[in-house]
Amino acid sequence: MSDLPYIALARKWRPRQFSEVIGQNPVILALSHAITRGRLHHAYVFSGSRGVGKTSLARIFAKCIICNNKGFEIYSTCCDICSTCQDIAASRAFDVMEIDGASHNGVDAIRELRDIAQYIPSSGKRIFIIDEAHMLSGAAFNALLKILEEPPPHVLFIFATTEVHKLPATVLSRCQHFACRQVGEDAIGMRLEQILKAEEVIYEQATIPLLARAAAGSMRDALSLLDQVLALSPDLVSIDALRESIGLLDSTMLLQILEAIFDRKPRIALDTARTIIRSGVDIKLFTESLMSFLHAIVLAKIGGTERSLLEHEQKECGRIANKRPLEEMELMFQVLAHGLTWMTRSAQQGIILEMLLIKCAAAESLLMVGNTPPPQDTEPFIQDLQSRDPHLAAVINQAARIELQGGLLTMAFPSNTQSLKTHIESRGMMKELLLAAKTHFGPETRLDIHFDATDPSRALKKHQHIQQKQAQMIDEAQKHPLLVEALALFGGQLGSIELKPTS
Repeated sequence: MSDLPYIALARKWRPRQFSEVIGQNPVILALSHAITRGRLHHAYVFSGSRGVGKTSLARIFAKCIICNNKGFEIYSTCCDICSTCQDIAASRAFDVMEIDGASHNGVDAIRELRDIAQYIPSSGKRIFIIDEAHMLSGAAFNALLKILEEPPPHVLFIFATTEVHKLPATVLSRCQHFACRQVGEDAIGMRLEQILKAEEVIYEQATIPLLARAAAGSMRDALSLLDQVLALSPDLVSIDALRESIGLLDSTMLLQILEAIFDRKPRIALDTARTIIRSGVDIKLFTESLMSFLHAIVLAKIGGTERSLLEHEQKECGRIANKRPLEEMELMFQVLAHGLTWMTRSAQQGIILEMLLIKCAAAESLLMVGNTPPPQDTEPFIQDLQSRDPHLAAVINQAARIELQGGLLTMAFPSNTQSLKTHIESRGMMKELLLAAKTHFGPETRLDIHFDATDPSRALKKHQHIQQKQAQMIDEAQKHPLLVEALALFGGQLGSIELKPTS
């Protein structure tokens, strides 16, 4: 066993040159041109998600600026062997100061920075790298504004942040902003293979895309996960070791669950899911993994492929995709996505997952319900008919219900109106009613008339409503304070009350 302390892979293989940074070519090219052409800005912002190389870029940028033996190949290079480069890499260079914005986020830390900035550096440039810059307080940012506006010629600021939206606009407007993108799975996979070969570790080829997928765009996360696998299995990076060490779910079981859902067999899906959950898997991670494979199945349905999947997984996704239409798959994805939101607010995540699986298995019926159009308003049709054909409108008003839904106009007449049925059929009114409906609602309108309604007709309900309203108004008039007082004062009896129709 070596007496030397172990260095984590993410630290050991941290990029030392621009050419070693993965997936940030546009940013590197812009910084290299700035160095070689002498167009250095006084302040830069490097933003992006975790582990994409923001701080590494800042250090390499600082080395390429200060190193006396720098060169230029495809990108700017530093010698990486002089004392300046070594000190910057080890974060101990006096002319390149790294500041943790999370722990030095107050005005006092910025005052100290401003005092140091006034001194002429021995290398010709004094560079401040402020990591986690979004953690600085509002007062600290305000204290920085003046020196950012008019910095000494030898000072250069580099802000690294994962949450650029938290930086004040007054700071961003004084900086050049470079957004570091997430690293692609192919690039992560190639880098992992290079490192495994250099470390002389045997690995199964199928583990590389799985590690790259689990890293979610972060090169540092990929190396940390690899370290975790090697802690369990130092001599061989295998599929089994990968699943055991980082909790990677078995794709075969995930596809079995989705196939059971697609076959409308929720019981099988639940049994398989419970087997996975009993192994201690995080339920949210489980749900997210189901969504990833469902996404792959959707891609297979439209003729695409998920590049991170293994060959046999892609074939399975293509086979399962033939079992359901695309609309139902989209609905399943929505169900799972909404379920993830519910899980964050509930302690019963297992129950929520089971209900989601059952709901996904019933996606066809949910789709039918979701696609049923709401009933349309038929009153404008009746009013229009009243002005064009009062006789036909009078017949329609004998119906108990008139509904239009999905292009079907339904008229339900009371069951005790057999004489009206005979009248409609004998006079050929069916054709007249259908023509009127098509004229108003469109040529695709269909008509359904039946005589089995139990509630009264529209005309009778309207007449009853008017009578109730008139009785209510008469009652209110009889109880009006002025009328009561007049009867008490003059005596006599109240005659009949006549209501005049409103214009």
